[in-house]
Amino acid sequence: MSKQSRKQGVKKSDRTVEWCKLIIEDLKKGDRSSEELEKKYGIRKNSFPSLLLQLTYEAPIYDYKVGKVLYLGLIR
Repeated sequence: MSKQSRKQGVKKSDRTVEWCKLIIEDLKKGDRSSEELEKKYGIRKNSFPSLLLQLTYEAPIYDYKVGKVLYLGLIR
């Protein structure tokens, strides 16, 4: 997300949805390991309570390990 969009008053919930969509795009491609996704998106650091639910509804999680990483990020 750019600094400009933050200045324009983008809500945290909107940023969360945008963040989830970026993760979903990479999950659909299937070309990234769970470790790469963790590093790229800061999954453990930036997990939101509804993240796993949003991802589950919006796209299948093709890599079980990625789903597990997201889940563990939520319960830590």
